Amino acid sequence: MLVVAFAVTLGRLRRAETELDQLRREHGYLEPTTESEIAASRAPSDQPLTYRARVRVPDQPRYRVCYSTLWP
Repeated sequence: MLVVAFAVTLGRLRRAETELDQLRREHGYLEPTTESEIAASRAPSDQPLTYRARVRVPDQPRYRVCYSTLWP
């Protein structure tokens, strides 16, 4: 039973790692930082002249994430 449980756990881990790799390719990757730091990175975009970003902010104090754009 222990070997069967280990095999099931290993299969779930591989699926989760595959999904994580796909999400990192699609949405970018934020390097690990401390809980009190703000982190941001530009994510890959599937359309030309389109920009995507990921931002991580601490839970406390509360932050509001805003952005602006200029349209010529």
